[in-house]
This record gives sequence, structure tokens and C-alpha cells, in this order.
Amino acid sequence: MDSKLRSCVSFQKHTGDYHDEMNGEHFLDWFENRLMHNVPERSVIVLDNAPYHNVVLEKTQISSLKANLFAKIRDAAPKRKLFHTNALAQRLGHIFLQSPVAHCELKPIELAWSKVKRYLKEQNQTFKLADLEELVPAAFQSVTPEMWKSHCKHVEK
Repeated sequence: MDSKLRSCVSFQKHTGDYHDEMNGEHFLDWFENRLMHNVPERSVIVLDNAPYHNVVLEKTQISSLKANLFAKIRDAAPKRKLFHTNALAQRLGHIFLQSPVAHCELKPIELAWSKVKRYLKEQNQTFKLADLEELVPAAFQSVTPEMWKSHCKHVEK
């Protein structure tokens, strides 16, 4: 794996779960500075609904207004939230897809991610970060194009 695509965070909590350390700021830094400039043009970017993937681009602040004023504001607001990742990917010419909330079994990326994590778990002998990083390229390579097609067909059923 190109070192440019490796994680941009150094995990400090050592809980065994990267979700404990990942946040919107770290993810956006990696997404913008590592991923977006290292994928082929017009790539399709698919993200799940992890909170750190969905940092709202513009927050609407609504104080306690009367009900009719609130209704007018709500009606005038964009119907779909625009996230930083969506805007950045689209600005760079990529197609951005947001997977549905919940139902992991309906997301091919979750099946592929499971394969990557299983590979790392089975191959990790030393439990040292440097050794684990060396295993990551092979873990991603373990998800073949044929396997991805199979995951997609499985989800379509």
C-alpha cells in the first residue's frame, strides 16, 4: 500500500477498537489529504454512516422560535444534508454514494471490510502496529474483483 494512503492518526488508547479514536477531524484530514488525491479520476466513493464520515458541512442553528417561524425555516432548509466528504469528492470530479443507514448485510463494503479485518486478525502474529501496517496491503489485496462482484450480487438478492 502506498504510504500516502495509510492512516493519518496515531492510536493512543490501545482499546483494540479504532472507533474509540476516530473522529470527524481525523477522518476528514485523511479523506482530503490522503485518499482524494490518490484515487483515480472519477472514482466512485462509498462510505457508510459512521458519525465521523458524516460531518455536516453547514450547521443550521435554530433558537427557540415560534412554531410558524420554525416551520418556515424548516421548509426553506435544504432537504438533504451536505457533508464535507460529499462536497470534496464531487468537487474533485468523483461520484459519491452514501450507503443506507443500518442493515450492514445490505452493504457490499461491509462484507469486504469484514474480509480485510479477518485477514489482519488471522495474520497478525506480533500485535505491533508496525507489523500490522505491513499486513494491510495484502489484506486489501485479499478482496479480489471477483469477490467484490460476488458481494454485490449477494446484496442485490
